[in-house]
Amino acid sequence: MSDSQQVELCSIVGEEIKIDEHVNREVETSNISSVDGNNSNSVTDRLFFPRVPWTECQLGQVLDEVLRQGQITCPVALTTMLYFSKTIISMLFLGHMDKPELAGGSLAVGFANITGFSVMKGLCSGMDPICCQAFGARRWPVLTQTYLKTVILLLFATVPVSLLWLNVDPVFHRLGQDPAITKIAQNYLVFSLPELLSHSNLIPLRTFLRTQGLNKPNTIVAACVSSLHLPITYFLVNYMNLRVNGIALASVVYSVNMNIGLFVYLFFSKSAIKPWGGGGGGGSIFRGWGPLLGLALPSVVQSCLEWWWYEIVLFLSGLLDDPDSCVAAMGILIQTTGTVYVFPFAVGLSVSQRVGLPQVKKEKLPQVEKFPIRRTKKKIKD
Repeated sequence: MSDSQQVELCSIVGEEIKIDEHVNREVETSNISSVDGNNSNSVTDRLFFPRVPWTECQLGQVLDEVLRQGQITCPVALTTMLYFSKTIISMLFLGHMDKPELAGGSLAVGFANITGFSVMKGLCSGMDPICCQAFGARRWPVLTQTYLKTVILLLFATVPVSLLWLNVDPVFHRLGQDPAITKIAQNYLVFSLPELLSHSNLIPLRTFLRTQGLNKPNTIVAACVSSLHLPITYFLVNYMNLRVNGIALASVVYSVNMNIGLFVYLFFSKSAIKPWGGGGGGGSIFRGWGPLLGLALPSVVQSCLEWWWYEIVLFLSGLLDDPDSCVAAMGILIQTTGTVYVFPFAVGLSVSQRVGLPQVKKEKLPQVEKFPIRRTKKKIKD
């Protein structure tokens, strides 16, 4: 090795030693400051977590993100309101009936939503983050297999709920409810069992489309089906004279029409991923249930804790002096209160969808600050 090369190598090594000593002094200083209770000047924060001043935040990017989330939130909120119109129309027809029918129908509608449909929505909540991330990562088999697993999970969940609805009469009696109201509520729940089965596919199917960024099909199908729900309910309740049972059958027709409309869209759509073409083999349905159950079970517990207190209030109203009027009024109040959750629910889904969807442009992130270390460009030969 020549003398010039040796001098150059020694200078480089000496510079790196000085840098290492500087790093060690910074670490020792940060350790001393952390002991004194001052962690803000730690070298780790300064090197790897640089603070970006507020002046560097571009208002245009914030407004653009708000606009993008609004484009997702508005269709989801509109779809939820259209879907919620089914319950409003049911309560409208119940309001024109006698007090026992109004009270029994209100009790049944609230009981079905809280013990049945809220449980299914809670279980389906575990599907959202998995499908959003799978679609963002372009892992189509994971997306379709999660949809199929969620449908199977909800079908299993319908078994205990159906047994509860079929044997709800002694449950209501033990809770001190009026026998006349209990009889009407039980008939409504029995006629609503097909709707429970239909929802085991409808709720995951809506999520399956939404996680692909396809919000308009849900809105269009919901608008068409909701426009037919009013005449169908009138035909079954007034023309066929089925009364409360007709309202339950109209809800069944609504959910079946929603399934048919969404499947028709999937069949003719060229952009949507088909749930029947996910690949991965049929054996993959029986594997990998851990992530889905790990998200679905806590979600259903949260949903039950959020909604079941409404049912407690509804049962307590049946213990008052005038149970017909009290249960009817509380049932109407509970269904009206549900509109408050529409917008926060839509915002939460839009955030989940924005996080999971693939981004066209990469965001400019602050780079990690590094120590300047010189490296030789010239190869040193012996």
